[in-house]
Amino acid sequence: MARRIETQKFLLFLESALIVAIMVALVVVVALQVFGMMGIIFVLVGVLMLAFVSQSRGQPPIPDNLIAVSRDQGRHIYEILDELISKTQLKQNPSVYLLAEDMMNAATLETREGPIIVLTPSTANKLNTRQLRGILAHEVAHLEFRDTVLLKLTLSVHIITQSIANVAWFMLILFFPLLILSEGTFPLHLLLILFGAPIASVLLQLAFSRSRELNADLGALELTNDPEGLADALERIDRVQSHTISQLFPFKRPKQPGSIFRSHPDIPARIKRLRKIAREQKL
Repeated sequence: MARRIETQKFLLFLESALIVAIMVALVVVVALQVFGMMGIIFVLVGVLMLAFVSQSRGQPPIPDNLIAVSRDQGRHIYEILDELISKTQLKQNPSVYLLAEDMMNAATLETREGPIIVLTPSTANKLNTRQLRGILAHEVAHLEFRDTVLLKLTLSVHIITQSIANVAWFMLILFFPLLILSEGTFPLHLLLILFGAPIASVLLQLAFSRSRELNADLGALELTNDPEGLADALERIDRVQSHTISQLFPFKRPKQPGSIFRSHPDIPARIKRLRKIAREQKL
């Protein structure tokens, strides 16, 4: 079973690497089409500027709407976290914060004070120990795989792609009257690139996020060796979220967006995948 999980993780690594490579290739193509060889210089300058801004600002502060959970207040949470962290190479234990909202949710953030795991009250209090362990293991796996850093990387590539397209649109609007008066022609393929590249960049960024979520599921299994625990937790979260949405929209439930427009994989599909691993584990 461990070998199967490692194989799946390797395939997800290849998928994530391919997505990043396509995003980088896309921004290079856009830069070349808009600015020629100078576009490569613009891309490099953009990367350096984003790196400088990121370095100078450092990590963001902890959001004001989060409430710190001390070890005395959340002893059972920290006990689970300590056990999970002991199985990783992480040098700093995350702190736990609560976000006061009704939905069941959990997230991992990098802040100036260090990594934090954010839970909603219902996630912290309504999941049993086994389910909570699965959710916390998923968030710890995100930290271990440096997913917050990788997601920032893909966001930076998207920002550069969008910025180049915006500059190109500004130049096109500015010089459009001159282009008409001179009876010049504008390459249609460039219009398609300016329209399509930012959209494609967003979709690739979302695909990367989904890939990292699936990878974190596998990382959680390595930490807990309990696919049923995480599957039960996801099933409970999905059921509570569905109930909350039905309460907000009692007459007509809003249509769920397609999977390519989501930052997270479909929860039922994740549950099915985890249950399959659990069945194989018993054979």
